[in-house]
Amino acid sequence: MIGVASAQTAVLERSWAVVQAVLDDFVAEHRAAGVCFGAMAGNLPPAYRSAGALAFDASIAMDENSICRVYSMTKNVTRIATLLLIEDGVLALDQPVASVLPEFRNLRVATNFEGLTSRPATRTMTIRHLITDSSGLGNWTPASDAGEALHRLYRERGITPGNFGQGLARPGYGRQPATLHELVARVAELPLAYEPGTVLHYSIGFDVMALVIERVTGMSYGNFLLKRLFGPLGMASTGFQVARADAGRLTSNYDATEGFANTSPDAPPDRTAPANMRLIDDRATSVWLAPPALLSGGGGLVSTARDFLRYARMLLDEGTLGDVRVMRPETARLATGDIRPAGLAEPSAAAGAGTRALLRTLLIPPGTIGGGGAAGTLFWIDKARRGAFVFMAQAMYGNPARSPFQTRLFAAIEQDVAAHP
Repeated sequence: MIGVASAQTAVLERSWAVVQAVLDDFVAEHRAAGVCFGAMAGNLPPAYRSAGALAFDASIAMDENSICRVYSMTKNVTRIATLLLIEDGVLALDQPVASVLPEFRNLRVATNFEGLTSRPATRTMTIRHLITDSSGLGNWTPASDAGEALHRLYRERGITPGNFGQGLARPGYGRQPATLHELVARVAELPLAYEPGTVLHYSIGFDVMALVIERVTGMSYGNFLLKRLFGPLGMASTGFQVARADAGRLTSNYDATEGFANTSPDAPPDRTAPANMRLIDDRATSVWLAPPALLSGGGGLVSTARDFLRYARMLLDEGTLGDVRVMRPETARLATGDIRPAGLAEPSAAAGAGTRALLRTLLIPPGTIGGGGAAGTLFWIDKARRGAFVFMAQAMYGNPARSPFQTRLFAAIEQDVAAHP
């Protein structure tokens, strides 16, 4: 049972003093309003360390129960949800997407991103492609917009499922669809960026996957996750909306990107945020307090350090958390393995960073498996050390290379481990 200590797992009995000092520095330097770190290994209970508050203008301390937007960590959950249905025999990894979403029966591939000339696709888009960022679909993020016509059409048609709050008010962004059905209908009218299964490319594939899950189960995507993952794992604070009763634990989110790319140009100044940041989703008026218009399978979840550490520990323990099993061991091994299609091209070392589900990324320590989200959230599992880890912040730095968190946090973890091996 989790929570029963043993001598061989004393690694997490350490004080995490160096980690705590780094967390304190993050807050003192205004890198984030609040941060939280969690670790769990062996049979020991989870250990948490935190610093700061829910917002720069809040007095409530940040801790493991603070509710954070996890953005692309949602992709990891969507991948696991997909593999659960593959375990059930409802889906298959190499099943054509069009067998569930007929909107994709006549795919075309762009031959010119500027003029958007296109030709019929020669490859079939599969479920595997959707959950490995190799579907050929385009993307929506401001940071990845190089001005091509395909990016512009995604924006103008409101194909921006992971975009929330002030971002939706930016000039040139159309009304988001009200449902995943409408989202896919709009996407299917546009050409793909690449042939399916050929190039690793940040995409809305996980959002499309959410609709696949809805159609094959007859359930809303949120209800499916509650039934198969969040309920069994006791992740009571994880979902696509923050209940009013939990609003007091919600954080505020800040834009720390270069040029404040996530902030609406006409947003009024906020005197509570430091000069290097802009408030983009106030905890008091957050869009997550209202029912979501669109369940984004690629970036819509909120969670806590406590909840996501339980999720990570389940993956470490091959589908179980304590006495609860949510997937077979072979499914969990598939989930933490490499299921990318053979011969997949990677345009650059940073391509798709944070979006490859449970593959190696630039966001997590070498030798571990995990992922991250746009607001500074991270999770990873270390099979060699039998550890699960999570880090929560709410500051969007854009390019992972600009983030101040990973390098210093991982170095602090190593110092604490070395001090108490």
